[in-house]
Amino acid sequence: MISLEQGKRLIKLAREAISSYFLHKEVMVECFKKEFSGILGVFVTLNKDEQLRGCIGFPEGIYPLYEGVIKAAR
Repeated sequence: MISLEQGKRLIKLAREAISSYFLHKEVMVECFKKEFSGILGVFVTLNKDEQLRGCIGFPEGIYPLYEGVIKAAR
């Protein structure tokens, strides 16, 4: 089970993944690897002005959680 604090960190990771994509930068994943290395399914949902803009993910665990969040967010 993921705690509220861990969820907040994963949201931060997703936001960083999106912005780094457009800025052509690498995501700094070292601080996420140890805590979120379990192979889990993941979905990322994007909302803007309370409107759904997109939702994508991996229902089955095929990536470590931190990597799945980055891939789904991008």
